[in-house]
Amino acid sequence: MNKRILLALPFIAVLFMVAGCKKENNANVPGVFVSTNPMTNITSISATGGGEIAVVSSSQTISERGLAWDTDTLPTTTKHKAVAGKGKGHFDDQLIGLTTGSTYHVRAYVISDGQTYYGNDVKFKCAVPTELIMNGNFELPADPSVVTINQVTNWKTDETDATIIGRGTDPRNPTQYAWMRSSAKTFYQVVGKVPSAASNYAIKFDGNYDWTDWGNGYNTNLCVKFSSFSGDDPTKRKTIDSVIIQTGGFPGYGNNWGSKTGAFSLPAGSAKAGENLVIEFAVLPYNFGEYDDGVWYDFDNVSVIQTLK
Repeated sequence: MNKRILLALPFIAVLFMVAGCKKENNANVPGVFVSTNPMTNITSISATGGGEIAVVSSSQTISERGLAWDTDTLPTTTKHKAVAGKGKGHFDDQLIGLTTGSTYHVRAYVISDGQTYYGNDVKFKCAVPTELIMNGNFELPADPSVVTINQVTNWKTDETDATIIGRGTDPRNPTQYAWMRSSAKTFYQVVGKVPSAASNYAIKFDGNYDWTDWGNGYNTNLCVKFSSFSGDDPTKRKTIDSVIIQTGGFPGYGNNWGSKTGAFSLPAGSAKAGENLVIEFAVLPYNFGEYDDGVWYDFDNVSVIQTLK
C-alpha cells in the first residue's frame, strides 16, 4: 500500500470522530466544550440545573445556551429546552412544569455557528408528596396499657399533667386515639427539616368532642402549629405559623367523630430552612383565652402530607 495513504488514515479517523460527536456526544470538539452540572433544588414540579461552557478559539461564539430535558435519555432541544442566554462560562436555569415522581434526563447545550453541541446526560427524579406523620393512628406501641403521650411511638408533649392529655379508647371508638383538654399543652412530632423550596401541607385528622362545657354557638378552635428548632432540644422550638380549624357548634357528649382538614404553605427561602420541623396539635381556649378550659377533644388518623412546589 502507498505510504501516503497509510499516513493519511489516522488523520481521516480523527476527522470522522470529531464529526460524529458534534450533536449527540459530549461536546469535546475543537473550539467548544460543554458539561452538565448535577441537578439541585429538586421539588415535585421543578428543578435547577446548569452547565459549564468553554471555548478555545476567540472566534468561536456561543449564540445560545441552556438545558435540554426529557424523560428519554440524551434529550435534545427539539422537545424541551430552557434557554439561559448566550456566551461561555457557568450558567444556571430552572426546569418547570415537571411531573411529580417522574424521572428526567437533562443535558446542557450550546449553539455555536449554527451547530448544537451537548454536554453529558444527567438523570434526576422529581420529589413525590411525603407523609410526614408517623403513627397517626396512635396504635404503637401495641401495649394498651400505654396511656401517656410521651410513651406513644413518635409522639411527644411538653405537658406534665397526665390527667389532661393522653392516649385511650372507649366503646364509641375502640381504636387508640389521642385525647386532650383545652388547657393542655400541644402534642407534636418532629417530622424532618424545614425545606428551602416552597412547600404545601395537606392536613387531615378525625376529631371527636368527648365533652364540652361551652354551649351552642361557642365554637371550638383546633390549632395545627408549624414550628422549628436548631440542635437537639425540641422544647426550644419557635412557632413559624399556625392553622386554625373550627369544629362547629355545641355537640355535647357523644359519638360525633368527623373528618377535619386544613392547608398550610411555607415560602421558598424560609429563614428557618434547615432547622428541625415540628408539627403540633392543640385545642385552643374559647375565644383565644376568654375561657381556658371546658373542652375534652379526641384526635385520630392524623395525617400531614408535604408537597414541594
